[in-house]
Parts: sequence; C-alpha cells; structure tokens
Amino acid sequence: MPSRPGGGSPPPPPAASGDNDQHPHKRKAGESAVDEQQQQQGCSDGQEGEAAVAEVGPVRVASVLNAELDRQHDECAAALEELATQRSTGALDAALSTIRRHFEYEEELLDRHLYPDLASGGAADGGMCGGFNADANMRTSHFADHSRIISAMEEKLAALRKGVEAEAGEASCGSGG
Repeated sequence: MPSRPGGGSPPPPPAASGDNDQHPHKRKAGESAVDEQQQQQGCSDGQEGEAAVAEVGPVRVASVLNAELDRQHDECAAALEELATQRSTGALDAALSTIRRHFEYEEELLDRHLYPDLASGGAADGGMCGGFNADANMRTSHFADHSRIISAMEEKLAALRKGVEAEAGEASCGSGG
C-alpha cells in the first residue's frame, strides 16, 4: 500500500451505489444536507412555527487571543443565545446590533493590521496586475460573509416588523366602530 504524505493509510474507497439505505450518514442522490437535517428534525417544506425550529445549545466561541475581540465574541454569543430563547423581534434587533457592531470593528481591525495595502486604496489586486491575490480573495470572502449574515438578519427583521404591523392593522380595523 503506498504511503501518504504525513503518514497513515489512504482513506477507504467510496461505497458502492445503493449503500445509502444502510448507512445513516449517507444521503441519497439529489438529497441535500438541509433536506437530511429537516428530516431528522421532523420538518417539511411547508411546515412553519416552533416545530420547524431546531433547538440551539449554548454558543461557544474559541479565543482569538485578542481581549477585545474575545469580549465582543462573548457579547455576540450572548445575543444569539437570547435570540434562541426569546425568538422575538426585539431579541433579533438586539442580536443584529451587536453583530453589526462587532463586524464593523473586526473589519476595521483586519484592514488596519492584515490588509493595509488593500484597504489603503492600493491596487485592488494587491499589485498583482490582475493576477491572483490570496489576501484580496480572503478579505473579499470574509467581508462578504459578514454582509450576507447582516442582510439575512435585516431581511428577517423587516419581515417580522411587517408582519407585526399587518397584525396591528387588522386588529385595529376589526375593533372599532
């Protein structure tokens, strides 16, 4: 058997097709990880409400060896735990504010210390004249993750507020005279 870099034996060959029914962690063709998770939680596509929401345990964030970032990570974790417990518009708004503040601080810190050439208006490709730049790609990807998370939270908050306003409007229409 050929040796692998770093030692150890090679991984076992892939299972023959048709074994999916025998192994609980294998998905059938066309089945996504989300589909599998929903099946395990008893969720279906049209199901809404408490039954469709997975239980959330305590949020643990490993230290990044920066006291301020560790403190902010603890704040974010606490806000997410509160959101998981309360499941309210107020808790989502508070979590969004906490996470937005943290992302802004983190992005400023990364630009100052890790990506100064990219952030200071230097060539967007880090002087590569259109070539590949790992730092530029990492920065773009990381900051895009932040934007995606904030956008998803903002969209959910807007939808919840719209729903609350609609419910309040319906209640006032039917309660007067």
